[in-house]
Amino acid sequence: MNTTSDQTVDEPGELVWEADTPIFRNPTIMTAMLGAVGFGTLLLTVIMIGGSVAVERYEDLPAMMGMALLVGVGILLLMFLVSLVVFRGKMRMRVMVDDEKVVQTVASRSAGLASGAAIVAGLGGGGATLAGSGLIASANRTAIVKICDLTDAVGNPKTGEIRLRNDWRMVMQLFVPLDRYDEILTALRSRIEAGSSPRERTDIPPVLKLPVVMGTLLFGGLLLVEFPLGFARGFVIAMALLTLFSILGRPQGRRFFGWLQVAVIVGGLGHAWTAAPPEWSREGEAWAVGIQLVVLGLFTAYGLLAGLGTFQPRRPSASAQKADIAATSNHQPA
Repeated sequence: MNTTSDQTVDEPGELVWEADTPIFRNPTIMTAMLGAVGFGTLLLTVIMIGGSVAVERYEDLPAMMGMALLVGVGILLLMFLVSLVVFRGKMRMRVMVDDEKVVQTVASRSAGLASGAAIVAGLGGGGATLAGSGLIASANRTAIVKICDLTDAVGNPKTGEIRLRNDWRMVMQLFVPLDRYDEILTALRSRIEAGSSPRERTDIPPVLKLPVVMGTLLFGGLLLVEFPLGFARGFVIAMALLTLFSILGRPQGRRFFGWLQVAVIVGGLGHAWTAAPPEWSREGEAWAVGIQLVVLGLFTAYGLLAGLGTFQPRRPSASAQKADIAATSNHQPA
């Protein structure tokens, strides 16, 4: 792997470098790529399903879902092909480190042109997924991590890879020029030791809440369409509000709201199936009921996980506690 750097000049108190980063091994790049295609495909699928169910064209559901899946797979393969042919599996990244933060930015001009081309092609051709993928990818060109949130930096001198961790997980992967590896790793660890201030979390990170909120809005909106298994819209709205109150509210009440949500869904499903069961008289109706049950199952699964405490804040890890002790001792007067 080539990690040669341009002649970058470090400002006082800063570290600055550029390096060629493997695209398929870098979480920053792969998260943007897969997130763009995944969300765009999911949004397209939900829109197509909602449109077919709204006009009671249940027989079109398999074809609509297959079409959306093919569009998503096609765009993902196109992105991989562009990554291999245009970028040769690498992307130029620029990293700036100071006493407060680490900033990693896509420095490749080709990447910006590719995102812009995807937006133009999608808008021009009416491809919402392609345009959305370009917009999301262009919005994820910069990643920022605060030094105070980090607890450790782990490196691999053979590849020039450095992984930055907080008390939960790896939050950033860096690739550095091999001739500056020791200098940069030492400087990063020194800054983390001096500036790290891990504290006991009062709640889970926002990055874990965002998928739940987006899924609630997306799938809750889908269930507002009249599926064969009749649910009052008030029930759907109440279920969505319970999910939002649970994930966005105080963690002390999250377990209660989780179990309450499970009870509401099970009770509502039993009532709907008893009062107005599906007629099974139309072609494709089983697909519509199956989709409805899968979406309800997702809401039920969240309720179970919340009730079992999966979304409760964790205690600081051993490494975080060690860093906290080191930071405290470093600030004590001699």
